[in-house]
Amino acid sequence: QTYVERAAIADASAMGLYLQGGPGFGAPAPVVGLGVGSATASWAGPVLFDASLPYRRIVLLDQRGTGRSSPITKQTMEAQFPDLFLLDHHHPDTTTKPMATTTTTADETLVQRVNDAVVKATDYMALFRADSIVKDAEYIRQALIQLPPLESTDNSQTEQQQQQQNPEQPKPWGFCLGQSFGGFCLMTYLSQVAHPPKICLFTGGIAPILEDVHSVYTRLWKRVLKRSHLYYEQYPGDVRLVKTICQRLLWRPVPLPSGGILSARRFLQLGLGYLGSSPSAFAGLHKVLNGALVDPFCDDVAAL
Repeated sequence: QTYVERAAIADASAMGLYLQGGPGFGAPAPVVGLGVGSATASWAGPVLFDASLPYRRIVLLDQRGTGRSSPITKQTMEAQFPDLFLLDHHHPDTTTKPMATTTTTADETLVQRVNDAVVKATDYMALFRADSIVKDAEYIRQALIQLPPLESTDNSQTEQQQQQQNPEQPKPWGFCLGQSFGGFCLMTYLSQVAHPPKICLFTGGIAPILEDVHSVYTRLWKRVLKRSHLYYEQYPGDVRLVKTICQRLLWRPVPLPSGGILSARRFLQLGLGYLGSSPSAFAGLHKVLNGALVDPFCDDVAAL
C-alpha cells in the first residue's frame, strides 16, 4: 500500500523495470547499486533526469526468493523442510580407514527421508522460476497504475488520455532492463506475456532458445574441461593437492560457519569463481588451495 501511495503513476509507459541478475540476488540499493543519486553515475541517472525521456519511475524488483520477497536461505529451507538437512551432521563409520563405510538400517532410513524431502523441496523451488517472476512483475505493474475515477466524463480529453483511462487498454512497462539472469526473465516476458515491455534491453542475459539443453551443457562441459586443463598446466602441483582435499572431504565433510557443509562436490565449485575468468585469475585459486591444509606435506588423509 505504501508503494502504491508514493510511487503509483497514471501510465506504465513512464515506468521502467529492472530485473537483477543471479539468480538469487535481490534488487540493488538505488543510490549505491544503480547510482541514481546523480544524472551521470550510471545508466539509471540519465533515464530519470533527462527531461526529454518519458520515464519517471524505475521499479527495482526483489525477485521471489530474494531480498524481501520470501528469501530462500538454508535457514528458511530447513524450517520448511527439516528432513532435507538430516545428513549434514551424520557421518558413516570411518574408524578403520578413510572411505571405509558401514551402511546400517538407520542410515538407509535417513537417506530415504532426505530423498523424500528433496522431492518436496524441488517442487517448492519450481515456484521461483522465471515464469513466476514475470507474473509477479505484471501484478506489481498493475498495482502501481493509478486508474482514474469511473465518473470522469470530460469530453475535452484527448484520445491518448481516454486510452490511458480505459482499464482494458494494455499498459505495458515503458522499458525493461534485464541484467544476466534478469535477461533470462526478460526472454520469458517476451515469450509468455501478451503485452511485454515496450523496450527490452539485455545486458549479458540471452538464454539459448534455439537449441536443446543437452547440447548447451555438452558444450559447457567441454569448455570447463579445457579451462581445468589450462589451470593444471599452469599449476601442475595442484593436481595432487586437489585430489588430497577431495579425498579428505569425501571421508568426512567439514561444517561451515554459515551452517552448511563443505563436501567434495561443493569444494570443486570453487572453479566457478576463478576458472571462468582470465588466466591471471588462476593465481587467486592457487593461493586459496595452498592455504587449505594445516599440513600440506602429510600423506595420511586421516591426519589432516
